[in-house]
Amino acid sequence: RLDCLEKNVELFLNSLTMISKKVLSKWKIKIIGPYSDDIYNKHIMLSRTNIQYKENVELLGKITNRRKVYELCSSARIICLTSRSESFGIAVIEGMYFGAYPVLTNYGEIVKDVTNDGNIGTVVYENNDKTYAKALEMAMENVASNTHLCEECREYARKTFGYDILVDKLYKLLKN
Repeated sequence: RLDCLEKNVELFLNSLTMISKKVLSKWKIKIIGPYSDDIYNKHIMLSRTNIQYKENVELLGKITNRRKVYELCSSARIICLTSRSESFGIAVIEGMYFGAYPVLTNYGEIVKDVTNDGNIGTVVYENNDKTYAKALEMAMENVASNTHLCEECREYARKTFGYDILVDKLYKLLKN
């Protein structure tokens, strides 16, 4: 669903081209989700005009095998979501569950819960390529040098959104 207006993937793609070559060269960016010809063409155009983008950004497309998704999540150190609006953003929680540091746009009130009121990850409040690029680049530098940031994300996601935790909360609500 990368081609949905709400997903705002253009902001993400454009932001990647604004990250310094020195920083981007140390990362492999993997973009997951079904995409349209427009998104594919934008990716190709950026690959042709920006060598660092071409070497470090991969458009994987739709992945239906959950095991493969979890393998990708477990190897991720950062998870990005540039949505304009989102009901919850389960992909962010999945990434955080495996220790990925979130860099999010302020896509709704749920962002407060996902980031523990902004204490976990980075929230970008402006819908602006340069602002998002700056926040993502800073996160890339910080995560590379501070592995505890990823561990904090993992601990928070598991403590707050783990299946057993949510089932227990639901059970207590239904019991009352």
